[in-house]
Amino acid sequence: MNKQSKIVSIALASALVFSVSFQFAPTVEAKKSKKNHKSATQSSVYYKNCTAVKKAGKAPLYKGDPGYRSALDRDHDGIACEK
Repeated sequence: MNKQSKIVSIALASALVFSVSFQFAPTVEAKKSKKNHKSATQSSVYYKNCTAVKKAGKAPLYKGDPGYRSALDRDHDGIACEK
């Protein structure tokens, strides 16, 4: 095997390893989603509405914060009771 063939073989092997590992690596967004889902389901904080959130001094609530739920997030941007 000549030098050029070895370089091509190494490059192909590297590309294959990279593509396989890239396909199976969880994305940052997937990790955040799982984290947010856990905290939302395990949260013991509940606010009836944004008035209650504001009275508690917790506004705005961000997705993943205790007490955040989509019903409080009118525009579904991940921030509840921001106004």
